[in-house]
Amino acid sequence: MAETNRPLANRILYGLLFGVVAGLATLGLGQYSPASLEFMRKVSTNVFDPLGQVFLRLLFFVVIPLVFASLALIGSVRSLAGRSRSSSSTWPSPSAWVC
Repeated sequence: MAETNRPLANRILYGLLFGVVAGLATLGLGQYSPASLEFMRKVSTNVFDPLGQVFLRLLFFVVIPLVFASLALIGSVRSLAGRSRSSSSTWPSPSAWVC
């Protein structure tokens, strides 16, 4: 992969603009040649849709365990704070009231 000095936001914007131009060019070509438009619909359905589904499943495969682990960590910290608060003294300290 080639090194680039462009910021990520600019690269995302260029990709978005490229997609818009490619889509408009495909629709414009479809006005003169309906067979090419039908071919691009088949390519979109048979190639890009499955790739998008794989991308989303991989994304969920990573994100959902991270969310679950962070929620479990929050729960374990709160339970530890609750036990230490009740066993330390009969009158809780002001720092224990925050939790």
